[in-house]
Amino acid sequence: RANGNERFGRNENVTALGDLDISGTLVELSDLNALGSINVNASTIRLLARAAGNVKLAAIQGGGVDVDTGIDFVAGNSIIFSVAPTLVGGPAGATARFSTSTGGDVTFAGSTAIPFVVLQFTDAANAAAYASGGTIFDLLAGGISNANVSDALAGAVPQDDETREVEQSIGLDPGTRQVLQLLGINAVAPNNADLRNAAADGVMVQDDAPRVMASDDLTLRVSETRIPAVQANAIRDDYNRVFAAETGDGADGTVTGEQLIKTRLAEGYDAYFERLDETGDEASPAGFTAFLRETDPDLYGRLEAVNRMLGAIDELPLSTYEYDQARRKLVTQRLLPPVLGQRYDFFSDALDTVGR
Repeated sequence: RANGNERFGRNENVTALGDLDISGTLVELSDLNALGSINVNASTIRLLARAAGNVKLAAIQGGGVDVDTGIDFVAGNSIIFSVAPTLVGGPAGATARFSTSTGGDVTFAGSTAIPFVVLQFTDAANAAAYASGGTIFDLLAGGISNANVSDALAGAVPQDDETREVEQSIGLDPGTRQVLQLLGINAVAPNNADLRNAAADGVMVQDDAPRVMASDDLTLRVSETRIPAVQANAIRDDYNRVFAAETGDGADGTVTGEQLIKTRLAEGYDAYFERLDETGDEASPAGFTAFLRETDPDLYGRLEAVNRMLGAIDELPLSTYEYDQARRKLVTQRLLPPVLGQRYDFFSDALDTVGR
């Protein structure tokens, strides 16, 4: 128990093998775990949001290392805040999670209307999840939600309605997962707690809202259970065929497909505008791809393969926003040389005309 101002550092965690009581005028919190209850009594409560991180798990949770979703609070009994907390800092899309052994008993200022995910995590009441063999653990707020969905979404900002059918996936191999990440799709496997609860209860609930991993990146965190392995493996194979190393004009005798495409796109772009200077025609994405088809059929064929890959990505059960982000990352990072980095719209439109 503390009085005055109590400030925990971002990315710090506190684990109590009983109740955890914190009080003060201003309280800033990072990750908290308590085998008993968590009680925070303050005039102002701030939650120090953070990026996802690695979490070492106790043997009862499967052992090894898992990845959480950000700041979280786990208690065997209840979590009670005297006032509604404010989430501060952290990367874009950062949030907080709360877990108790019942999936309830979380109140802010006496209200159970919680603007964060609240999950039922049965091991929250098991001492072996908090400490074992002299090791104290930072628990991962996992489990299943027992919230009424209509209540949970009542205050949410409406988004475009979109429904995609999701097939049962058998999981992705590391090579496929790596290629998807290069294309802007960070496929994340279910954590151990999710899998154990799914096995026990026959239900798996995962928070899979589209969100950018970092403010300066275009990589989206997507649950790999949404991605059919057969389709993902086909995308991986197409990617390797298009961007794999090959014999070429590189200094060491080889050049990657990515390097070849970037170099020849830049050359083709300059040559196209030189022709326009001669003919007086106006530039257009369709005119550019027609020029490439005439002057560099090999490059044009590679762009056809890229277009097929984009079509295959579009067939994945992703939202329109997720697909658009993946497309932008592929074009800006895999195709365009730095000198043409500001011409995304032109080249994206040009890709749409390839093969037509």
